[in-house]
Amino acid sequence: MKQSGIIYFLTHIIITQRMANKKYRKNKYKYGSTRKAAARTRRLRKMRRFFRLLTSVIVLLLLAAVTIWMLRDSARKENYAREQVMLSSPGEVPDAPVRVWFLDVGEADAALVQCDGKAMLIDAGNVEDGPFVAEFLQQRGVRSLEYIVATHPHEDHVGGIGNILGKFPVGAVLSPVDEMPVHDASEGNEDTSSQQLNISAYSVLRRQLRQNRISVSIPAPGSHYALGNADIEILGPVSSETDNLNDLSIVLRIVYGNVSFLFTGDAEYQELQDITESGAVLSSDVLKVAHHGSTDAANFSFLEAVSPSCAVISVGAENEHYHPTEKLLRMLEDVGARILRTDRHGTICVTSDGKTLQYHITADDSAAYESAANTSAVADSAAPASHS
Repeated sequence: MKQSGIIYFLTHIIITQRMANKKYRKNKYKYGSTRKAAARTRRLRKMRRFFRLLTSVIVLLLLAAVTIWMLRDSARKENYAREQVMLSSPGEVPDAPVRVWFLDVGEADAALVQCDGKAMLIDAGNVEDGPFVAEFLQQRGVRSLEYIVATHPHEDHVGGIGNILGKFPVGAVLSPVDEMPVHDASEGNEDTSSQQLNISAYSVLRRQLRQNRISVSIPAPGSHYALGNADIEILGPVSSETDNLNDLSIVLRIVYGNVSFLFTGDAEYQELQDITESGAVLSSDVLKVAHHGSTDAANFSFLEAVSPSCAVISVGAENEHYHPTEKLLRMLEDVGARILRTDRHGTICVTSDGKTLQYHITADDSAAYESAANTSAVADSAAPASHS
């Protein structure tokens, strides 16, 4: 629409100038050298000079805009090229002020955020993933957790948290609800067996929290928490008026220096839309894609607002839900995001010094992240088997 308007404006100027030239020539012969004709001729000449100047200014402005856009695009590509994807085992990932781990727990979610010696766990996968997550934390040198974020009460997100509570001191547990709602209309949880599994998992978690004398905090949008020198802002859920537990997911943004990470739980279209319209700052370097890449999470206005350089999808290999969907993958490509997936790249770690980003994968499937750009460099080193 903007390009059409510019073309129309330039065309209007050119036509007006030509009409002025034509009128000038016509008047020149019609009035001869009379005083009136001379005055009219001077006005027409001034009009011609004005339109010539205006046309030149507009052309220069357009050229400047195109040049700025090309320079920014070039800078983005250069920065993208510097953000290498390296193949390495978790033990080979270098120490950094910020290390964000996306654990390979199959069709579930678990992420560890380490910042300035402090740690936060966002979900812990299914019940059977608990021992793996706990061992992973110990191997990464975690001795205590400032926060555990239970994004929403589904078993594939909170099932493994109980195994963590008995092994690590925990400062606070953040959850969108205090008690498990009776009804759940979220995608993939319509049947009774799925709902019973979620109710059972959250009931066990609540009992374990009471046994460990840990209270649950329900954070409000706009709340801020500190993790070392990183700032954590709660963006959602904006509204609790829903029977879709996915749309009650805690959505949070972590900012450290000039880099940022956005975690979205299993938020579906409506919650992502509410957050987009809330006016919150969404722009982030790394996005943890909502709901394992489900179609329900394919909200283009939200993805445009985030504009991530990298999108991480926590998903199980050959899962029955066909996640991630082609629709969602195309949207991520359209916003220029490099795509990393736990089903193809194993456990993924993003490290940062607050200025640049480095990506580390534990499995190698180059085709999976060539969709956004072919500028990534993959180091030649062996990778261990990842947990699924």
